[in-house]
Amino acid sequence: GAENEKDFKIMRALYQRFFTSSSVKYIEVNPHEAEAGKLLANFMLFSRLALCFDVIGRTCEAFPNISFERVRDILKTDPRIAPWGLYDSLYAGGSCFIKDAASLAYQLESAGGNAELVRGVWRANNYQLDHFLSRVHTDAHTTIKGTRIALFGTAFKQHTNDVRNSGAIRATEFFLQEGAQEIKVYDPAATDEFKRVFNPKKDARYKKITYAKSEDACLKSTSMAFTIRRVFNHRSRQSFYER
Repeated sequence: GAENEKDFKIMRALYQRFFTSSSVKYIEVNPHEAEAGKLLANFMLFSRLALCFDVIGRTCEAFPNISFERVRDILKTDPRIAPWGLYDSLYAGGSCFIKDAASLAYQLESAGGNAELVRGVWRANNYQLDHFLSRVHTDAHTTIKGTRIALFGTAFKQHTNDVRNSGAIRATEFFLQEGAQEIKVYDPAATDEFKRVFNPKKDARYKKITYAKSEDACLKSTSMAFTIRRVFNHRSRQSFYER
């Protein structure tokens, strides 16, 4: 985005390979429109995930004779419904979707607008993970207290070490609050970043978190295993959960 022709000329030169590309859509807008486009694009993607979690997923859970996978196949046959976002995922983490939804809601409300739908998507995303964790009690009929837990996947998505707003962070906090004896973590790509978040110098409870060097070592001597996200094994070039 730019305010005048002089600035647009600078941007065209700076982004010449995009400006002259036949495969990239180049649009000239003012800075406010550029910011709005970015926030709204991320919100639309975020809402797509929340729709899958909170409406499609909850509907399939509510009725024992409805399979999420088969319903998803039906939805994909409609060319108006793109397949992106129809995931059986636990939580949409990362820095962009959550941050941009919060910014959009704040700016809408500051301008006198209604941001209830935006905030509703944010709440639906949080509920998805809370609902999953609560099933330890409601479905498994067990308790976390005194148990050793294996936790797979600490980054917010595959093939990255980024743990910002990762579902694994909230899951780990939940396990600690519930009184887990030990939480064994495995995610070779994101271990260092996860250690920074749960540095024992910040909280003595974080000493209960240990880090395994292999999938088998993570599972050893544990009574529960939680998969927050698939773990990519760089040595075998294969996902542990695809073996």
